[in-house]
Amino acid sequence: MKKWTRVKHTVWSKNTIIKIAKIEALFIIISIFLATYFMPKTSLATAFEPSIEYFFSNDGADTNTGLSPDSPLKDPTPYFNIPGASLLLKSGDIFLLNEINITSSNLMISTYGGSEKAVISGLRTLNNTFVHAYDDVYSIVLDDAEIGAIVENGRHNWSRVSKQDYLLNSGDYYFDKESQTLYRKSNDNIEGTTVQYSVGQNGIKLVGASNVSIQNIEICSFGRHGVNIGSNCSNIIINGCFVHDIGGSELLTNTKYGNAIQVWSDNCHDITISNNTVNNIYDTGITAQNSKASGASGNSTNIVISNNVISKCYWGMEFYNYQQSFSAECFVDGNNVTDIMDITNGYRWDKSGVIGEKGGANALRFVGVNSNDRYYITNNVFADSEDAALFITQDISGGIAQFSNNVFASIVPIFTVDTSYYDDDSDVLYFSSYDEYIANENGSNVIEDEDAAKSDKLQIRNDLTMIFVGFLLLNVIMGILFMIKRGKRKDVGK
Repeated sequence: MKKWTRVKHTVWSKNTIIKIAKIEALFIIISIFLATYFMPKTSLATAFEPSIEYFFSNDGADTNTGLSPDSPLKDPTPYFNIPGASLLLKSGDIFLLNEINITSSNLMISTYGGSEKAVISGLRTLNNTFVHAYDDVYSIVLDDAEIGAIVENGRHNWSRVSKQDYLLNSGDYYFDKESQTLYRKSNDNIEGTTVQYSVGQNGIKLVGASNVSIQNIEICSFGRHGVNIGSNCSNIIINGCFVHDIGGSELLTNTKYGNAIQVWSDNCHDITISNNTVNNIYDTGITAQNSKASGASGNSTNIVISNNVISKCYWGMEFYNYQQSFSAECFVDGNNVTDIMDITNGYRWDKSGVIGEKGGANALRFVGVNSNDRYYITNNVFADSEDAALFITQDISGGIAQFSNNVFASIVPIFTVDTSYYDDDSDVLYFSSYDEYIANENGSNVIEDEDAAKSDKLQIRNDLTMIFVGFLLLNVIMGILFMIKRGKRKDVGK
């Protein structure tokens, strides 16, 4: 009698394989859809198409049409609120302007005629000269009621003091706003010489504006902010600009200020600040903030700060929102923030008005955000700050700030008042300097200095990535279960 051996094999029919493939594909599609649905929505602001172009040049004339490079206008000031206009400033020309206030929609400001940027400057030059006031102090009457910094030999002098009695060192100066008189202490006799100064205004201020694009422009020598994006603005682009030598004006008694690019996060939407270079700023390079305790108009969404190069600012980036009724949403990606310092060399005023406040220069700073805010900090380098590279004054866990793939390279990488959302085993990269980071950017042989090694390491809380991974794992598990259930087992006899 023949003996039969029963052997069990899993044999998949063609139709079964096709069905499994369809189910697998469906799980993948569902996973991607759900992950995408739960991810934060971000997009760059969209530049509008101008309906008319106006050309401006230092050699132009306001009697020209301005409709071609061959017939440029001279002064762009009357044109900054013409809807649908593209204002093109000649490459390399310096336009000495007062604060540009934009309240309309559909406007573009850019450079034409070469690779060098056109310059919008608040620099002022006087015709009158210094007279001897007393001892080794000289005085000169200015044309403006507020200034930022004086400019000597092409360099900004930030040694402004808050009282005339504080004129202690050669180069110190005090500005009496009531009489518009500048007093400067000098070891050398400067009688009969003149001075330049940055005017105490914003460079460009937007309020209630929409569809505005400012691209490829140099903005410098303003005492307040370089670009001030105010309340109720939407679809604003600041791209490829060079903003430098900004700030130094008096905000309140004994308080000076001035940021390169500021978003006042009060009902602002679709703001893109990208590919800019920021340098030599009294306060902050790029900031989104709202200090109102009440009275804001609404939430601010999709503020994108990407691929900017920031250096020589007291704070590289700063975020705060004291408006508890409305939230702010910011995406900060691919920025290089290095060499962060007090450019005044100790001439920031403390609350008593005495000079000498130095230190506390941070590359990234959170000081007062609310629980509904969302800050997505990804792929940035924050390095070589005089103080902590990351400075936090409150608990920003629970999704308020989400960090991924950032580098903090500083002698003091992080300062925080609450370490409950830190993890010593996280994989945030710390280096004692930017040079060390560059030398070890492949991730090998990383040597942290003693202070950095003792610091708590920031836990990367990318909950959105975890959601995506979770959906994919669910997909795999469901697929395996389906395969087990649908598998056909046939007996094969020998």
